[in-house]
Amino acid sequence: MDDDFMFSTIKAKLIAIFIVLGIIPLLFFGFLSYHTASNALLRQAQEQLGNVADKTAQQIDSFFEAAQKDIELLSKYPFIQLSFLQYEFGQRSDTIREMLRNYEKKDQYFNRIYLINADGKKILAEPETPDDPEDFQSFEWFDATMENDIYMSDLVMSSGFSTPAIILSKLVYDFEDQTKVVGMLVFDIKATAFTQFVSSFKFGTQGYAFLFGRDDNVVYHPAQHLLAEQDLVHKGDHQLRLLLNRITNREKGSGDYLWGEIEKKMVFTPCRIKEWSVVLTVQKAELMADILKLKNRMITFFLVFLLLILVVSTLFVKSITHPIGFLIAGARAIGNGDLFHVIEIKSGDELQG
Repeated sequence: MDDDFMFSTIKAKLIAIFIVLGIIPLLFFGFLSYHTASNALLRQAQEQLGNVADKTAQQIDSFFEAAQKDIELLSKYPFIQLSFLQYEFGQRSDTIREMLRNYEKKDQYFNRIYLINADGKKILAEPETPDDPEDFQSFEWFDATMENDIYMSDLVMSSGFSTPAIILSKLVYDFEDQTKVVGMLVFDIKATAFTQFVSSFKFGTQGYAFLFGRDDNVVYHPAQHLLAEQDLVHKGDHQLRLLLNRITNREKGSGDYLWGEIEKKMVFTPCRIKEWSVVLTVQKAELMADILKLKNRMITFFLVFLLLILVVSTLFVKSITHPIGFLIAGARAIGNGDLFHVIEIKSGDELQG
């Protein structure tokens, strides 16, 4: 019984030594590999989000740049310039109306396109509706256009519509005298024309994008009830407020914050044309999904390796202690007077003799 206890103790010690010698290096290199790989995956995911934010901001800038080029070209088009003279003489403007109709249908970005004379009176609108105002002098963008030649408004309520829009307007000059203002060309641009770039963003099941403007105004958010800044930060922590301050200052960056009890990652980049920023927000759990998969795989590998070490070390220790047990038993038999006792060891090594 003492021999069994002695051998079981030796076996346990040897197995423990093998496990320790096998596990410690595995743990060290496993932790190092996981830490390196997880940082790389997190950095890659964040870079991808940053690239998406940059590309989205560029798309919005490109949209407004194209709209500005279009309105500048159209404002210099002779038919546009002569339409104001036709209006003064009470002539029909079917040609210019057809041209604007075709232009509006081609792009489908507009609620309406207006021609307004220097007194703020509407010459024509395409499409024409009964809701069109006849006098535009009271609008803020009218005065701004008269002062600046070309003007792009912030998000405003479209004339005759209950939907937000951007007003892009450009002065039109006399066909013969390029210093004389005869009126202005006005694009009433649908908000969906530029918010489509952020509304199409999807990351996992909860990731989305929104547009954050100056003065803490939310230009677009997929959740309509969060269009006010105070509503946006209501469920957020202090870090969210700090991140929004950075966005207001037109910084480019990223950060973590809490939304209720949910950990989130925010990535943001400013637009050039408008004083807006594209903001991408995702749940960290979804952002870390690949890292968690890596962690689970490494834990599984570790447990399999531990089981393998346990089996191999048990068999190895048994191959050592079993022949020694025969030697001890034979030595005792000879010591007890059995001089003809034969010790048979078939270990295939030095103990076999």
